[in-house]
Amino acid sequence: MKHALLILAHKNADHLAGIIRFFQEEFYVYIHIDKKSTISSEERATLRAMKNVRLVESRYSINWGGYHVLKGVLYLMKMAAGEGLADYYHLISGQDFPTKSPGEFLRYFEQRKDTEFLDYFTRPDKEWEKGGNNKLTFYSLYDFLNINKPCHVAVLRQLDKWQKKLDIRRKLPLGQYPVLYGGSCWWSLTRECLQYVVQQTEQRPFFYRWLRFAFAPDEVYVQTVLLNSPFRLRIENDNLRYICWEKRNGNYPANLDETDFAKIIKSNKLFARKIEYPISTELMNKLKNREEQDVRKDELPISVVMAVYNTAPYLRECVDSILNQSFQDFEFIIVDDGSTDDGLSILKSYKDPRIRIIENKHDYIDSLNKGLNAARGTYIAHMDSDDISSAERLSMQYNFMESHPEIVLCGSWHNIFGVGHPTTYRAFPRSYNEIVLNIIHGENPMSHPTVFIRREFLIAHQLQYSQDSIYAEDFRLWVEIIKAGGRVENLPVCIHSYRQSENQLIRVRSKEMSAMASQVYYDFLEYVMGILGEENEKLGLVMEQLILLVNEGTVPYAALREFVYETYSDYLYHNDRKSVIESE
Repeated sequence: MKHALLILAHKNADHLAGIIRFFQEEFYVYIHIDKKSTISSEERATLRAMKNVRLVESRYSINWGGYHVLKGVLYLMKMAAGEGLADYYHLISGQDFPTKSPGEFLRYFEQRKDTEFLDYFTRPDKEWEKGGNNKLTFYSLYDFLNINKPCHVAVLRQLDKWQKKLDIRRKLPLGQYPVLYGGSCWWSLTRECLQYVVQQTEQRPFFYRWLRFAFAPDEVYVQTVLLNSPFRLRIENDNLRYICWEKRNGNYPANLDETDFAKIIKSNKLFARKIEYPISTELMNKLKNREEQDVRKDELPISVVMAVYNTAPYLRECVDSILNQSFQDFEFIIVDDGSTDDGLSILKSYKDPRIRIIENKHDYIDSLNKGLNAARGTYIAHMDSDDISSAERLSMQYNFMESHPEIVLCGSWHNIFGVGHPTTYRAFPRSYNEIVLNIIHGENPMSHPTVFIRREFLIAHQLQYSQDSIYAEDFRLWVEIIKAGGRVENLPVCIHSYRQSENQLIRVRSKEMSAMASQVYYDFLEYVMGILGEENEKLGLVMEQLILLVNEGTVPYAALREFVYETYSDYLYHNDRKSVIESE
């Protein structure tokens, strides 16, 4: 999803540049600078040269409350709508600043797709004198008189007084729009909505022109057009701007300072205004450098982690499948595990800022753990360097985990392709109970390159890949997650393609893998038997006798496994029944 900023500015080019840089120069930017501005031609040239800045113009001399504010807004809307590059457009002033990280900002609109964010109320409004209609029907000359000049303020007051005394009123233009609306000038609108306003202005200009002598027409026009349109059903009455409506620090609304920081961070607002230097300097330092830069790291949705060792022939296809995901808000941590082929140079040829390359000596388990420890995401998605993920993989797993907070580890089915293998797929057990029983039966129930894990659970339980379980390190991790109380599940869809090749560990180290996997199975069997023994003392005694007989060679190990399988199946069934009854 692409975004664009439409900025009305009149001073402080450094602050403007800071807004653009904050969004990592990924947003399209359209700027109108007040003709009276002190921003120099050199500073304007610097802004124009910044990546994705599409427009820096000075067409109107803008006074607070004047018609030229609306003309500046419509000019920006028209220029942005004509290019149609973004999905969302955000009108802000040059004294705003974002309150959330870029990732949080993008996620918010992904989750609220097709919602228009606009502050509005019906006019007339009971809280204003004559419902505020005087502000529209009196002739206002704010384009010619500046409220920053005391003599001009006196003239404006006198004009209002004369019009009120002589009962001079313009007739409200209710023919085109039967209901008038007001609200804050600032908004976040979709491309379709933005283009609709521009189209209405060009095709039905009467109301726009009528506002020529109204007070603050920028706080009337967009609201009235959209609330009288089919888009009204998509509008949320919130412009997502943090504004302190009190007189403080020499201004109304308040010029924000560091005392506003806590409220800003706790709010759902995406921009804060007004920023005024030096009053807002400490606040800006906190917004830019808050611990939430560390929070920024933690609030990144996904870290894709991949260790690479001598898979150069397949590497570009693999990396591209991750970079081209439909879900784009992630980091891609790639640990080169001491490759001796061209893999590292291939990785370094990518310029995508989401990629972080870590170089390590050849130690696969250590490389996997370096990737885990470097991860900043809420979730960790594993990837194998010779495989291919479907474009919807991250999106599907992220949405599933967000809607199932009880799940710690999520895998999926996978397609199988490659040398000596016709394209087919492998299904894995789906539910938690099926997965546990599958392990008891002596099988690895999850596909390592498809797993998606809650990072905070790994941290809380100090879990990572075990050097003592080399060749079955992934299987050991699933087992340890379950033993720590984590719920696991597989999505019954193929969202990953697993490549078979001649040099895979499963081919060249099959005996070692089998031996280590057997140890993991046996450890898990002991864990399950411990649960059953605590639940039923007599059953525990039976299992102890069976273990002795197995160790003597009198009873085969398979018999013990089948006994545990059946008794644990009964245990799970009765627990599930109990949960259903309690919920009813």
